Amino acid sequence: MLKKTVLIFSCFLFFSLLSLNPANAFTIGKSPNHPERTWNIIESEHFLIHYYPQFEELAKEASHLAEEVYFKVTKDLNASPSSKVPIILTQDEFLNGYAEPIKNRIVLDPFLMKSSIIGARRFISHEFTHIITYEAFSTGIAISKLYGLGNAPTWFLEGLAQYEAEYWYPSYDRMLRLHTLERSILTPTERDAFIILGADEGAAGYNEGYAFIKYIFDTYGHDKLAKILAEIKSNNVPLFIAMERVVGKSLLVLDAEWRQNLEVNY
Repeated sequence: MLKKTVLIFSCFLFFSLLSLNPANAFTIGKSPNHPERTWNIIESEHFLIHYYPQFEELAKEASHLAEEVYFKVTKDLNASPSSKVPIILTQDEFLNGYAEPIKNRIVLDPFLMKSSIIGARRFISHEFTHIITYEAFSTGIAISKLYGLGNAPTWFLEGLAQYEAEYWYPSYDRMLRLHTLERSILTPTERDAFIILGADEGAAGYNEGYAFIKYIFDTYGHDKLAKILAEIKSNNVPLFIAMERVVGKSLLVLDAEWRQNLEVNY
C-alpha cells in the first residue's frame, strides 16, 4: 500500500500540473465550458472574485467575508500571498471546493456556499487557510509549495483548515464521543491514511484530525502553529520531527495525551 503522504503529494502534483496547462487556464471574460456565459469580477484589497452575473450578490458577500478572514489566517500562519488571490465561483467543477497551490486560487461551488450546512464564511476561510499553508511552505518557487505538502499528512492540513475556519460544532462532539466510547478512535497509522479507508473512516479522519489539532494548539499555544510550518519549510522535515522540535513532545506522546483527555471528558 502506498504511504498516504506519497498518495496525497501525487494528487496535488497531478492537479497542479493540470493547472500549468494553458488549455486549463482560467480565462477572464468567457467560460470555456459555457461560452454563452460571461464572467464578472469584483476586486477587493486582497482578492479577485470571479462570478457569473446571477451570483453577483453571493460574490459581494464572498468579497467581504474573504477580507474579514484574511488577517486572522495570515497572522496565525505567518505567511501571505504575493498577489491577490482569485476566488472562482462556478458550478462547472467536479469538487465542491478546493484550493490550488500552483495557481494560488480558490474554486468554490456557489450553491454549496449558500447552504446553511457549510456556510460561505467557513467555506472561504477553510480554503484560504490551505492557500496560506502552501505559502508558508514556499521558498519563492511555485513548485516548492508541493514539497512541504509531502511532509504534512492530510489530517494535519485538513485539521488545520478546520481549526482556522470553524467552531467546534455539537455534531463534531457527538461523533468524537461515540468513537471514544466505542474505543474506535483511529490509530495514528489509520489517521495518516484516512482518505482511502472509506466513508466512515474518512469522516472520522476529518473530525479527529480537527480535534487533535485543536488539542495540540489550544494546550501548547496557538503561536506554535506558524513555528511548525516554518520548521517544515526551513529544514525540509516531516511533521513528526517539526512537532517534536517545536512543541517538545513527539506526535505519539501528544496522541496519547489527546486520547486520555477524551477519556476524561467523555
